[in-house]
Amino acid sequence: MQRDFWSLVLACGFGALVGVFVSLEITEHFQYGRYFWGIGAVLGGLVGYVSVDFSDFREGLILAYRRTIAWRPDGLYWKTFFLTFFEYMVLCLNSVVFFYVVFGDHFLLILGLVLIFSACLSFLYASDIMSPDRYSDLYWPTQGLWWLMRRAPSAVAAAPSALAEGTLTLGRFAATVFRYVHSRRRTICFSCAALGAAAGYYAGSALAGAVIGAMLGAVEYQLVALRWLKLVPNGGRA
Repeated sequence: MQRDFWSLVLACGFGALVGVFVSLEITEHFQYGRYFWGIGAVLGGLVGYVSVDFSDFREGLILAYRRTIAWRPDGLYWKTFFLTFFEYMVLCLNSVVFFYVVFGDHFLLILGLVLIFSACLSFLYASDIMSPDRYSDLYWPTQGLWWLMRRAPSAVAAAPSALAEGTLTLGRFAATVFRYVHSRRRTICFSCAALGAAAGYYAGSALAGAVIGAMLGAVEYQLVALRWLKLVPNGGRA
């Protein structure tokens, strides 16, 4: 009982703390951010919703993934992913470094180091490509970039259907997760964390928001949900 209570209170306080930070950052760094501070409150509520009984939420994610997607990458996939990621990262890094230090005194040195790093990485990547075993399949994921360059119209035409399919899959996944993990305790955490974030934003203090969110969670759990509405039975979770 006490463990359930304190886990809920801490989740409400943590969610409110995150929400206030986000709201204040939005207000400070964006011209019209003061009109969108509510994004932080909603995000704080979601953090509280997820963080309470997190082990149950994690199990719900796993079950939902198996029911809706059921795809497990193998070792070859992860090797391909990281090699491709670093390849594109290096390409972007070259451009960033070029434009950032083009007028600097150490431009040639920095650019040379980046090019050497890129060449070494390309050599390692080419070694895997030339390998006669199964890892030679690493060559094909890189063809996506050339496919887009040669067949841009076809890629644009295929994008809406691929985007729609991906959106539907993510929607089914989110709905399945919600069905598995939703509970009255999570509803309490969402509402109290969001309200705490809103109060903390107007107070201008993340700490105040966290305290208010935690207090709201304690009051709602003990008085409203537990005693008045009987939503959370004594000795158990809803």
